[in-house]
Amino acid sequence: MINLTKLLVILIATFLMSACGGGSTDSFTATISVGPTSHVCKSEAAANMCQAGDCSQCQCLSGCPAGPGEAITLPCIFYDGIARVPSTGCTLATTPVRTLACSGNQLFAREGQGYTRADVLQGVMFNGPQPYELLGFKFTCGG
Repeated sequence: MINLTKLLVILIATFLMSACGGGSTDSFTATISVGPTSHVCKSEAAANMCQAGDCSQCQCLSGCPAGPGEAITLPCIFYDGIARVPSTGCTLATTPVRTLACSGNQLFAREGQGYTRADVLQGVMFNGPQPYELLGFKFTCGG
């Protein structure tokens, strides 16, 4: 009977801990908006990095970068006058629109919109010291 009581107590405790988040005291969640994108970050360190422009440790909620095979629609976001172009790409609001993407430290650009990353990587390549300059704007790879 004592073993059955212990088993019942353990099952109830396990259920209660899982219902309350596993008994963890770390319940940090922050929603960070950077330009047109919103991210949810599960740690303070990730939130701080996201506020500084690196949201790779957070989940994108809206205004998210294009996935493989999808047209790039995310606008390029400028910090201190320089846009950090992600490998997934971004669009530059010029006339006509320019679509940009990075592969490593190389920046690629195409005139127009509706391009996938693969399309942009067939465009004009910028190589050399960063930041790159295009139409009076400055860009770096690794957004």
